[in-house]
Formats: sequence, C-alpha cells, structure tokens
Amino acid sequence: MQELEHLSATQRHTQQVPKYRALLRITGQVLDYAHPVVQKAGKMVREGQTLSSSLASTGIFPGLSVDMIEVGESTGALAAMLNSVAEFYEDDVNTKMTAVLSLIEPAIMIFMGIFVAFVLIALYLPIFSLADTIR
Repeated sequence: MQELEHLSATQRHTQQVPKYRALLRITGQVLDYAHPVVQKAGKMVREGQTLSSSLASTGIFPGLSVDMIEVGESTGALAAMLNSVAEFYEDDVNTKMTAVLSLIEPAIMIFMGIFVAFVLIALYLPIFSLADTIR
C-alpha cells in the first residue's frame, strides 16, 4: 500500500514539475561540491539542452545513468527511467554496504574476543597471585 502511495505521489510530482524547477529544488539536497554542478545543469536545461546532455557535460554523473536518462527522454518515459536509475543505484549501495559489513563483522568479533580475554586476565591474575602467596 505504501508503495502505491509513493508511486502515485511520484507520478503527480513528475507531471506537475518542469525539469528546470525540479533541478532547482534538489540543489538544497545535494552535497556542497555538487551545488554548482546541478545549477550548471539546470541552466543548460533552461537554455534548451536535454537533461541527459546537461548531466553528461558536468562529468560527475555515471555514464550508465546518463545513458538511461537519454533513453527515457527519447522514449517519453523519463519519469519511469529516473525511477529505474534511482532503484538501480539504491540496490547497488545496499549491495556494497552488505559487502562492507560482512568484512567488518569478523574484525568486530576478534576485537570483542580480545577485550573479553583482557578483562578475564585482569580479574583472575590477582586471584592466582594471591593463591601463590598463600602457599
């Protein structure tokens, strides 16, 4: 149900907002180094260039996403293609995060094991030395 609400909201949003105004809206949501790039792309779109060519000229967008946007523009399904690009990169980030976490988990386990061993030695060493002095 939530996906349907998101889809209908996305469709309403993409039907009502021109590309240039959409680019202006996202400038507040991108990283600092991307502000001038997005503004440059917005200016190029306002001057009549296609979204894909303006994004390609910036040099920071991956070629695959620019190609997919170009296909979306030529077929008239830009909104659907932008959603596909977003889903693709979201899946890519999730896959990479899973890989990184699977590498970090063993290191955390080793660190915890060493910490527990240190605490045990710190607790039992005085008991053993006390037992040696009593004998």
